[in-house]
Amino acid sequence: MRNCKLLIVLIIVLGVIMMFGCGSENNPTATSTPSANEPTPEASPTIAPTEEPLTDGYKVTVVDETGKGLENVFVQLCKDTCVPSKTDSKGVATFNLPEDEYKVAILQMPEGYTYSGDETEFYFESGSKEMTIVLKAAE
Repeated sequence: MRNCKLLIVLIIVLGVIMMFGCGSENNPTATSTPSANEPTPEASPTIAPTEEPLTDGYKVTVVDETGKGLENVFVQLCKDTCVPSKTDSKGVATFNLPEDEYKVAILQMPEGYTYSGDETEFYFESGSKEMTIVLKAAE
């Protein structure tokens, strides 16, 4: 009886080893030889990112009076709720939001700048998904 239990345990252990030890297509560590129609990783070209026109979402650019982009400016788009974003090194904040009518506001004015006009809230022109907000140096 004891030998029978030992044999059953041994069969189960071997079964588990075989199940996990053999490669499968779902096993990321398993290697397979690519077929003639599949490109090898070495043959795959590297595609550099391109700056394509914005097709989805919205783009807000914050610049100074000379047109230089202002980095790290917190901007938000609001409809029923507000979605914040921060400008990059070019002064651009992007928002991946569905098409709608959004109000745009600066959450935190960058140090040394103020609005260039009386407006503190902005709206996209009809059909546009991009806008530029010009700030002036504070006096």
